[in-house]
Amino acid sequence: MEYDTREKIEPLGTIDPEIDAFIKAHPMPSFGSTQDVMREMMEAAKTARQDSDVEYSIKIPMRDGYQSETRIHKPSSPDGKHPVLVFVYGGGFIMGDCTQLSPYARIAAKLFNAVVVNISYRLAPAHKFPTAPNDVWDSLK
Repeated sequence: MEYDTREKIEPLGTIDPEIDAFIKAHPMPSFGSTQDVMREMMEAAKTARQDSDVEYSIKIPMRDGYQSETRIHKPSSPDGKHPVLVFVYGGGFIMGDCTQLSPYARIAAKLFNAVVVNISYRLAPAHKFPTAPNDVWDSLK
C-alpha cells in the first residue's frame, strides 16, 4: 500500500486494542521527576572512578566574557602526539555539567592514548537560547 494521502497515513497512528489494554493494565512505574532521576544518575556516574593519568580544569572565555569550565583528561606519555576527543555532555541544555562524562573521558584517555576535553555550557532557563549552543561553539573554537 502506498501512503500518499493523509487518509492512508492516519490509521497507522491508531494503537492496537490489545496493546492498549496491556499498557493500561501494566502502567510504567513512577520514578519521580525526570530531572531528579537524571541528577541521581549523573551523581552516581561521577563516583565511578578510573583515573586518567592527568586530569584538571581550565576556564575558556565565551563571546560575552563568561569563563566556562572545561575538564581535561590526558595520558602522561611524553611524546606529545595524542588524538583529541571533545565530549559535550547531554542534558538538553537544561541540566548537567562538564564532569558528567568524566568517567567515560578517563576510559577514552587511557584506551585511545588521547586528550579528552569535556566542555561545558550554561543551562536554561537561567540562560536564554542561544547561550548554551553558543557556549559549545565558543568552546570548540
